[in-house]
Amino acid sequence: MGRRQLPLLFAALLVLVLGCLPIATPDPKSSASQTPTTPNPKSLALITKICSETTNVPLCHLILSPGGRVAGVTLKELAKIARKPTWLAATKTYKLIILLIKLERKPKTRRRFRSCLKDYVEAIRGLGEWDALLKSGNYSSLHTEALAIAVQPVRCDHKFAQPPSEPGVSANTSNDLISDVCKRTRTPRLCLQILKSNVRARKASSPLQLGEVSMDLSKSSAKATKNMILFSSLRTKDKGLKERYKSCAVNYDSALYYINIANQYLKGGDFASVGRYIAAALNEPISCRHNFATAEPAGLKEGNDKLECLCSVVLVISDRLSGKHCSFPAGEYLPKV
Repeated sequence: MGRRQLPLLFAALLVLVLGCLPIATPDPKSSASQTPTTPNPKSLALITKICSETTNVPLCHLILSPGGRVAGVTLKELAKIARKPTWLAATKTYKLIILLIKLERKPKTRRRFRSCLKDYVEAIRGLGEWDALLKSGNYSSLHTEALAIAVQPVRCDHKFAQPPSEPGVSANTSNDLISDVCKRTRTPRLCLQILKSNVRARKASSPLQLGEVSMDLSKSSAKATKNMILFSSLRTKDKGLKERYKSCAVNYDSALYYINIANQYLKGGDFASVGRYIAAALNEPISCRHNFATAEPAGLKEGNDKLECLCSVVLVISDRLSGKHCSFPAGEYLPKV
C-alpha cells in the first residue's frame, strides 16, 4: 500500500494551496494554458512557500515546477496543476486496492482493503467537483472539499496501523472494550494508558459511550495544549520558535473547531461525519509537529501525541459505528471525473 502516500501528499498540497486562495488576488491576465519557460522570482517564491509546508518538499517542487520550470504564477493556477496528479494518484491507488482485494486470502485484511476502497471512492468523487468549484471562485467550499479529500488516505492508512487480529468474541467488559479499540490505533500503549486511567472510560459499556468519553478527552486535551503553546510563545524570546508556536496555535484552533463539529454529529448519530471531521482534527497535531525541523519541545510533543491518540480512538469507534469495517457494497465502480 505504498501508493497511499502519494494521494496523501497531493491532497495535502491542495489543502495548503486552497488555504491561501480566499485571501489571494489572482492575476486576471494570467492563463492556466500559459506555462512560463523562464523562472519568475515571484512565482518561485510562492511555490517554495507552499512546498515548504508539505511532507515531501522535493516531490512538491517536481509537481509544481517540473524540470525547474515554473508551472504556474498564481495560487489558482497552482491549484489547477495540483489537481491532476492528485486524481491520477487516487485512481491508480483505487485500482491497486481492487487488485489487492482479489489477491488477498485473509478475510480481515480483505475487509480493510474494501474499507479503503470506500475512502478512495469518496476522494475521487470530491475531485470530480473540483473544477466547477475552482471556476466558480467559491474558494471556501473548495478548501473544505480539499480537506475532505485529504483525510481519505489518512483513514485508509489508519486501518493498517495494526496487523489484522483473528476473529474473537465481542468485548463484554469495559477493559475488553478499551483493549479492543486501543489495539486498532497507532499508539496502543498510550491509548491504554490514557483510557484506563480515566474513570468514565473504564465505566463505558459500549463503543458509543467510549466514543463520547474520548471525544470529551480530545477536546480538553486540545484546549490544554493550546494554552501551553500560548504560554510558551510568550515566554520565549526566540523569534523563530515564537513563529512555530504561533503556527501550532492555529493548528489547535482548527483541531478544536473540527472536534466541536464532530461532537455535534456524534450526538446526532451521524457516525460517518464524525469520522470525517475527527480525521481532520487528527491531522492538526501532525501539522504542528511538522513546524519543527527536529523534534518539537517535550511538553508540546506530549500534547501532540495525546491529541493524535485520542482522535485516533474516536476515528476507530466512528468507523465501527458507521459500518466502515464491513464489506464494500455490491456494484463497485470508479466514479467518472
